[in-house]
Amino acid sequence: MDRLIRQLEKRRDITDWRIIRQGHTSYQMYVIGNVVDTVRKVTTNTYAVTVYCDHDGFRGSTNLTLFEHELGNIRKRLDQAVFIARRINHQPYQLPSLNSFPFVETFDPTLLQDIQEILSLQMADRLIDAVEREPYIRLSSSEYFLDLKEISMRNSRGLDLSYRTSEIFFDGVLLAWQHNDDVDVEMHFEPRARRLQELSIETIVARYAGFARDRLKATLPRSGHYPVILSGDALTGIFSPLVHHTAASTIFQGTSRFIKGKSLLGRKRIKGEPLTLISNGFVPFGLRTFPADVDGVPASRFALVRNGIFERPWSTKQYADYLQTEPTGSIANLEIPIDPSSMRALLHDDGPVLHVVAFSALMPDPVSGNFAAEIKLGYEIKNGSIKPVSGGSVSGNLITCFADAHFSTEAVQSFYALSLDSFGGYCGPQAIRFHTFQISGDN
Repeated sequence: MDRLIRQLEKRRDITDWRIIRQGHTSYQMYVIGNVVDTVRKVTTNTYAVTVYCDHDGFRGSTNLTLFEHELGNIRKRLDQAVFIARRINHQPYQLPSLNSFPFVETFDPTLLQDIQEILSLQMADRLIDAVEREPYIRLSSSEYFLDLKEISMRNSRGLDLSYRTSEIFFDGVLLAWQHNDDVDVEMHFEPRARRLQELSIETIVARYAGFARDRLKATLPRSGHYPVILSGDALTGIFSPLVHHTAASTIFQGTSRFIKGKSLLGRKRIKGEPLTLISNGFVPFGLRTFPADVDGVPASRFALVRNGIFERPWSTKQYADYLQTEPTGSIANLEIPIDPSSMRALLHDDGPVLHVVAFSALMPDPVSGNFAAEIKLGYEIKNGSIKPVSGGSVSGNLITCFADAHFSTEAVQSFYALSLDSFGGYCGPQAIRFHTFQISGDN
């Protein structure tokens, strides 16, 4: 990295710079059924360089990725970067300078032991054994990954930070079948965590095997407007509109629908439990736990929303400077306090009530908050009876729905790869009940 820094510091046309070096070692194993197909190790060493050029009262920047063999002579690449940066007109802002960074747990040293044993015995064999105990379930395929990273960050303002991260996860597909029936139904899962001990493989297999068997007998839900409870994988992505509108960037651009110090819902009365949404960068081994964000802003914990009131935006250093406020860094792990309502109370109703545990895909519009998602698996509850449902869809708005929401007292910490889209871990209620959504299914 020192050689790269020297080349950057020689350039008078570069005002500031940032380098993030990432040494990445990935151990991967692929299994078809219960037979190991491929085992491999992939090692990469990359430098993510950001070049900043001040010109005519503006600041421009551009990114380039370099590999180790390119570091000897990067003059042409830097010429191109400067050319681009000088044609970008952002308002001026400063990079973070030398900081003290909090100690956060991001690396599990036990993963430095026998890698083959971890992948084969502690993951693959355990998963295969767990599947064999499940009736009418077989394992289609599975993949296992153990990623170790060494990250170093430097910038022209004196910032110097190094840390390590670990991540371990597997991806599997379970197939459920019925006796004397050729129809298979699949259930996909891909949990991930910083530490192996966070992944209860036997519990995960039992849960998804039950889901797969339930999908065999599932029917369409009834159409209408009625309460919907979301839990497990169905929580994936529901907070993305809130994260979008609480960003300092959307406030600066005038596109946020929220006003600091005001209710998320304007004059609309909150009938349920008011939402409190916290960004927590200190969660031990959280998927979005880092000592600093990519700019070098130290990790923090703060409330974006408290009791339904927009309290504070999450802000990178750039947009914090624009809004003349303290930067929080990028959004971290999401945390929601639990409420007094038990899962049993949330599920109890004369009905109908729809309890969704998995959508095929939930991709709401982050600006409007509107969504429509196909039900992969849910349970329709009416007059004490429960039946599995699949197909059909749930639609509504993932901002206004928090006007009448109730959160379970049972808590869960999610390490699933797709949970909250790209926003990492989630620590909060196991389930959230919304007063009403539109369900499209069987008339």
